[in-house]
Amino acid sequence: MQVVTVHLRHDCPFSGPILSSPGATGTHFCHRGETALLEVHAPDPETLQGILDSYRPLGGEVVLGAGTTDRSAMVTFPVCACCTRGKVIPAIESTDSFYLPPTGYRNGAEVYQFALRDASAGPEVLSNFAPEVEVLRVASSPVSVLGPSGDLLVPASSLFSGVTPRQVVALRTAAAQGYYRIPRSVDDSDLARSLGVSRTAFENLLRKAENRILLSALEYAPSSKAEE
Repeated sequence: MQVVTVHLRHDCPFSGPILSSPGATGTHFCHRGETALLEVHAPDPETLQGILDSYRPLGGEVVLGAGTTDRSAMVTFPVCACCTRGKVIPAIESTDSFYLPPTGYRNGAEVYQFALRDASAGPEVLSNFAPEVEVLRVASSPVSVLGPSGDLLVPASSLFSGVTPRQVVALRTAAAQGYYRIPRSVDDSDLARSLGVSRTAFENLLRKAENRILLSALEYAPSSKAEE
């Protein structure tokens, strides 16, 4: 099995506002449910507001980060046209391959990943794109070993097992507001206020979520020389 990464450009109402804004990036959690989530990061609040204004006519609802000083936001959409009627994901899945979300919007391109059972089928997938889809770069890597020390596609449910909805909100808020950047662009007191909880309560939510995810992820970490 191969995992293929494709960088491409095409006319898309979801990626367009981000890719046309210098310094902006996005992550589109595209799926077949009733809603889809798009995380947006911009270099300044003015750029972010311009992007968000472009999404409102599409039914986009800002669920986090619409303040005048915010540089990041999360937007939900009632349906995900990219998944169901778009020119990329349906083209990928019409062949013997599997789209691997999320989709990234960065450096002037949309970035998709998909898994191929047969490595030789890669050209077939690319040739299935519409003529207006411009493929910029393609890279692939084999998934040869399924195990803790090999290449493994880990289901998100296993990493987030035991993480509560409130803890997920705390994590998403911290990530969207730049808490994990180096250096940090926000402190935990500001994040706590944005959620309407005390600083201690917010720290507890965040630390418990981080602890559960880290312990789950370590199960898949490759062993070191010392451990062997």
